[in-house]
Amino acid sequence: MSSGTATRLYSDITTVLNEQNLESPTGTLGAESSNTFQYVLKYRGRYEDEADYRNMVVKSLPNGGLLRLKDVARVELGAENYSMDSQTSTTLVFMAVFIPVSFIGGTSGTFYTQFGLTMAAAVAISLLNAMTLSPALCALILRPRAEQAGVKRPGFSTRFHYAFNKSFNHLRIKYMWVVARLFKHKPAVGIAIAVAAVALVVLMETTKTGLVPQEDMGTINVNVQTAPGSSLHETKLVMDEVEKAIKDIPQIKICSRITGKDAQHNQSAAAGSSPSG
Repeated sequence: MSSGTATRLYSDITTVLNEQNLESPTGTLGAESSNTFQYVLKYRGRYEDEADYRNMVVKSLPNGGLLRLKDVARVELGAENYSMDSQTSTTLVFMAVFIPVSFIGGTSGTFYTQFGLTMAAAVAISLLNAMTLSPALCALILRPRAEQAGVKRPGFSTRFHYAFNKSFNHLRIKYMWVVARLFKHKPAVGIAIAVAAVALVVLMETTKTGLVPQEDMGTINVNVQTAPGSSLHETKLVMDEVEKAIKDIPQIKICSRITGKDAQHNQSAAAGSSPSG
């Protein structure tokens, strides 16, 4: 097959796909009227089976026959679930990251467990929403609406969509104007990117990166235990010596003492504690 014939055949196939595989909104009848019922218009739209694509007529032949798509091409439906597969894969990746984090032990693990399970549940709910609720909601929101100018008494839904589309188009025009201005001032854009990069580096160096705060609160608990059978008075004298020894240390700002109770809150006349910080 020559290159010219292949080009013409490709053009014919493209034209056929655009004409016979048309996707167009239909809408409803009677949605804004006072009738009891409204009627939803339906049509076949895009083909869903490979056989429908194979039997599409590309053109008629000089001998009276028909050239179908299956005669010149191999037809496969391989991209219909790409969006859903991508959403599912993304969800599985997130869950593979967050669920193992939940098994970290220790005090830090307690915080990570709550964080990991919360994020895993959130992405799972997001996947369920993307597969069920979002398509149905989009079908309701994005269905065609009657133009406000052609309706004597437009309903709230029509007015809302008209206002939204008008505002969105206004925002789109402003955005395109800003982008066009940026293309005309490339040095300013380069400077802004450089400033943003420097700010990012500074924030990365100064911002705390740990999810869990430091467990060291800057305090020291001194546990004092005198000989068994010592009186509370004897324990108090020992606590006086401990306080005298640590109160002049420059690094210690606050010092307190408890006589008759150790650091584990066990009551005993022979016990004492001195938390310092």
